[in-house]
Amino acid sequence: AAVASKQFRQEDIICKLTADACIQVCPKNPVNFNVDNVRVAELVGGGLHNSSVVRGMVLKNDAVGSIKQVEKAKVAVFVQGVDTSATETKGTVLIHSAEQFMLIFVP
Repeated sequence: AAVASKQFRQEDIICKLTADACIQVCPKNPVNFNVDNVRVAELVGGGLHNSSVVRGMVLKNDAVGSIKQVEKAKVAVFVQGVDTSATETKGTVLIHSAEQFMLIFVP
């Protein structure tokens, strides 16, 4: 169900790839299975039908857009929270007829 909600009508392909990956890293005692040993990586330029299970390869990528180096940076350090106090406005409109609805919501 979770797979079907992510890629509509592609469950057969995704489930087979997932099962193959899990079987390859499953220890002799399945209780010791670690989900962190299975990694799903989306690569630019391919599609689902180009996907395959790669055994024994670990790709460590930094987060997209991570900053490696900054020169002349201006840094602010806050000791306390920086939350702004926002007022919350709530309102209720009670409508008794279609005419009232038209007067309020229809321009």
